[in-house]
Amino acid sequence: MWTKVCHISQLPQGSATVFRSADHNIGIFHTEQGLFAMHNICPHVHTELHNGDLNHGMVYCPRHSWSFGLKDGVCTLHSRYNLATFPVKEEDQHIWVEPDQGQSV
Repeated sequence: MWTKVCHISQLPQGSATVFRSADHNIGIFHTEQGLFAMHNICPHVHTELHNGDLNHGMVYCPRHSWSFGLKDGVCTLHSRYNLATFPVKEEDQHIWVEPDQGQSV
């Protein structure tokens, strides 16, 4: 089920936010390439990735700079650390995520 995260004006290009529920902690990232959503917790030290730097389609963990592809959740260090990604879209000037449709690589 699609869930409204925020108004598009609250997430300017180059920024990130988080969607939290009882079952999910999903980072929502707005880049030049579009919107992306992925599991928000770095598997290394359990830091929230939405607080990390965005660069060239990657998010970098703010604690130890591990990097993950926004499109596919792939960790550049080792595939065992890949993260799930989620469907995300902009509709009616709001950002929506489908938290129960996560995809792992």
